[in-house]
This record gives sequence, C-alpha cells and structure tokens, in this order.
Amino acid sequence: DDKVRFEAAWALTNVVSGTSEQTVAAVEAGATLPLIELTQSPNPGLAEQALWAVANIAECSGVEALMALVDRLDALDVSCARTLAWAFSNMCRHKNPHAPLPVLERLSKGLAKLIAHPDKQVRQDACWAVSYLTDGPDEQITLAKTSGVLPYVLKFLSDSDAMVAPALRVLGNMSTGNDELTQCVVDLNTLDEIIPLSERSKSTTVVKECCWLISNIIAGTNSQIQAVIDAGIMPFVIE
Repeated sequence: DDKVRFEAAWALTNVVSGTSEQTVAAVEAGATLPLIELTQSPNPGLAEQALWAVANIAECSGVEALMALVDRLDALDVSCARTLAWAFSNMCRHKNPHAPLPVLERLSKGLAKLIAHPDKQVRQDACWAVSYLTDGPDEQITLAKTSGVLPYVLKFLSDSDAMVAPALRVLGNMSTGNDELTQCVVDLNTLDEIIPLSERSKSTTVVKECCWLISNIIAGTNSQIQAVIDAGIMPFVIE
C-alpha cells in the first residue's frame, strides 16, 4: 500500500534528519536498501519522499551503507544500481563544503566499480560523480588517478555525447591540477582523441570542453605544450 509506504518513508526521513547517532541507528537497522528501492516507485510523491531520506543518509553517515551496496552490486537490479550511482553522485556534488577527504576516498573506490557497470545510465552517473569529485583541490583530483577510474573515463570519449561530456569534464578538471596530474592526462593519450572527437560530435558543449581541456594542458610545462603541438591539435584550436 503506497500510503503506508509513504508514511514509513516519512518517518524514516524524520529519523535520518536528526542527529548522526539517529541516522546511524536507521542505517544499522537496514533502512538504506528499502529506501533506495522506493526511489524507483512510479508514485512521484513516494519516490520523492524516499529520495529525501536517501540524500540525508548519504550526507551524514551513509557512506559505509552505500559501500556495502556496492559490494553487492552484481546482485542488485538495474533500477537499484542506478539509484545507487545517483546517491554517489549526490554525495560528490556537494562543494560548500566538500565531504571530508577520507569520505571522498571511500566514494572513489565505490565509483571504480559503478563506472564499470554494464548499464549505461549507471556508468554515466558514475562518471558525472567523478567529475564532481575532481572539481576541487589536488588531493581530490588525485583520487581519480588512484581509484582506477581513468581507463574507463578515457574509453567514454569514444561513446555518445552523453558519456563524452562527463568524461571530458573529468579530464579537464584533472588538467587544472598540478603538473603531475596534467601529465597523467597527457600520458593517457587523451590528446589523440581530441580531433576525432571534435569531428564526430555534434555538440558545441563537447567542442568547448575540448578547447578548455587543451587550454589547461597548454598552461602546463614546456613538454606538455609540445605534446599538444605534436598531436596536431593547434589547427583545430585556431579553426
């Protein structure tokens, strides 16, 4: 009965909106998975109420609960996996302030599994989450390097524009970091993808992101500038 489910979700939302101890108690009682499943309800009011609860859990003490779900990712149905990817994205999106670095480190490890999921929507949300994760100081950007997501990000540059956009944002964010992080982008052979991508894509946003990425690399070391020249990208930029 949706009315009963709504009242239950509302009650749980009130609990997880309280103190961190109260949120932990709800998580330990097993509230996270049923709430995530309710977010896929065809009843908009019920789904929205469940989303409020999931968001509050994620913002407080739900990282380990979400990680526990990632560990069971193969057993989750697609709709639940999509909501899980959304929850990760929601946690990484917060900037004022960012979640503590140890929390983001845990999330990056979960994203390494979500970004390899067979469902495209899960992969796309996971990649956007990585883009939010890398929109910060160097220690955050480094998490994309150490978590193992970058080979998937690079692969997405050959996918549809919906996958290309977050992938370019990740690489662009990385290239705003220190010289070592920028070199990591170069070493991925990212520059070899730029011209084919710009010629293939019909999205002006994608082309702008390509130009932004190139401008970040050109702002780096002499060898990084030379890498852009050697890749034959300058005529594309001038055009």
